[in-house]
Amino acid sequence: MRFFDRRFVAAVASASVVTALLLGTDPLDAQESGTGKAQESRGNDSKVEKSTSEGKTSKAKKSAKSGGGDPARRVPYLFGKLGLTDEQREEIYKIERKYYAEIQELEQRVESLRLKMMSECEEVLTPSQKKMLDQQRKTAAESRKTAAKAKAKSAG
Repeated sequence: MRFFDRRFVAAVASASVVTALLLGTDPLDAQESGTGKAQESRGNDSKVEKSTSEGKTSKAKKSAKSGGGDPARRVPYLFGKLGLTDEQREEIYKIERKYYAEIQELEQRVESLRLKMMSECEEVLTPSQKKMLDQQRKTAAESRKTAAKAKAKSAG
């Protein structure tokens, strides 16, 4: 993976964590585990808005992998265990839709600022330090790949 791609993925992940913290939700636990009318109705409504940026596409893929769908069609963390009525769910979805676009804009701004900050930090480095940093990043990426393969083997 190229250097900028790794930074982009890190920025998107950071933005997701910031959003989760701001919303007071755990992104992996936000989806209800039960089945029912509310979950069945998500089938056709679960298209995540796609954009030309790879970050949005990755989020859509992550959401699809985790069984999610439209992020505005999820109840907040632990709400799914409260026995919500269909009317309550719909009201919550309506509230989430109201804030979703603004949150996405803020996440993109945070991502942009992180990339700008990293770029400015790298400008401070000497050419030899930049070279060492690139090598350290490559080594770290290889270590992550090795660890992921080991984890996949032990889980498989």
